[in-house]
Amino acid sequence: MTLMECILSVVGIPLIAFAVSTVIPGVQRKVQARIQRRIGPSILTPGLWALFKFLAKEVKRPFSEMPRLYNLLTVLGFLVLWVILASTTVPSIHVVSNIVFITGLLKVKEMIYLIMGSLSNSIMGVRMPIPDICKGSGFREVLRLSLEQLGALRAYKLITVGSFPLYIGLALPFIARRSIFLESVVGGNFSLPFQVSLEP
Repeated sequence: MTLMECILSVVGIPLIAFAVSTVIPGVQRKVQARIQRRIGPSILTPGLWALFKFLAKEVKRPFSEMPRLYNLLTVLGFLVLWVILASTTVPSIHVVSNIVFITGLLKVKEMIYLIMGSLSNSIMGVRMPIPDICKGSGFREVLRLSLEQLGALRAYKLITVGSFPLYIGLALPFIARRSIFLESVVGGNFSLPFQVSLEP
C-alpha cells in the first residue's frame, strides 16, 4: 500500500462510513414501521435531514458544571471514532491496527459517553436539595442525582456487563489466528481451528 493509498483510505473510508450512517437510522425506522403496518418516515429524514436541521438551530451553552470539557468531549469522541475506523483500513501498520489498540479506543469512547452524561444536566434534572420524608429517616436534607447522572450510572453498569460479549466476539478471530494484529485476520486464507459442517 503506497502512501497516497493509505491517506485516501484513512480519509475516505471513515467519510463513507459516516455518510452511510446517516441512512441507517431511516432504514431502521422504516423497518419498524413496516413491522407495525404503517408507512413510516422517509429513509433520509431521521439521519441526513436531521443533521441539517440541527445545524440550523441556535447554539446553546450546555447546562453543565464544566461546559468547556463537555464540548471538548464531543470533539474527542468524534476523533476517537475516526481513529477506530481509520485504524482498520491500514492493517499493515501494526501500531494502530491491532485488537488491543482498537479495543482500548472502544473503551475510551464508552467512557466519554459516561463522562458527558455525568457532566450534563437538563432543566428537569438539575440538582436541588429536597427533604427526605421517608418514614424513619429523620427528615434530613439530601442531594439527589440528576437524571443524566443517574443515566450515566446505569449505563456504566450496563457497559460493565454488556461489553463482554462484544469484546469476546472481537477477540475470537484473533484467537484463531493466534495474533493480535489485524493483518493476520484480514490477509491471506483464514482457517478455523475446528471444522464447521453446513450439511444437514
